[in-house]
Amino acid sequence: MIYSIVNSVGLAVANSSASTSALVVPSGLIRVASTTNAYFTITSSAGTADNTGTLIGAGKEVIIKVDNGSFLNAIRDTADGRISVSCVRIGNPLGE
Repeated sequence: MIYSIVNSVGLAVANSSASTSALVVPSGLIRVASTTNAYFTITSSAGTADNTGTLIGAGKEVIIKVDNGSFLNAIRDTADGRISVSCVRIGNPLGE
């Protein structure tokens, strides 16, 4: 899949829930990638994550449609790590 990154934010994932600031997502799409197994939620305000959220595996990535101003909340599964959240545009970045 070809996509261009508009902006990014990193989030440390540990044994207590953490949240990003409000995400700037003009394209409506974010790419979530993680260095560790973690659970995350997408909310309209800063919230909490627990093991009922969406699980992302270490070294995996997912692209999700979200509203501008959304927050990503995350908590580790077994080990501390980092989650990268990037606003992306799908398609040929050279053609924009």
